[in-house]
Amino acid sequence: MKRPVPISERLLTQQQAAELCGLHLHTIIRARRAGELRYVQIGRAVRIRELDLQDWLSRHTVGGDAR
Repeated sequence: MKRPVPISERLLTQQQAAELCGLHLHTIIRARRAGELRYVQIGRAVRIRELDLQDWLSRHTVGGDAR
């Protein structure tokens, strides 16, 4: 069963997610298409929850004390 998305969670466009992370848009698109980055799709609109973006980034953190 899919978890409902609380309205209070901020949804980002793929471009906004890329800019927030300092990454190229195509990096976000590839991660989404590969199933690495969760997203919300309503019609043709694709949105990424901030929490899912943070989770994806934490899975790519290497070395040191990842917090």
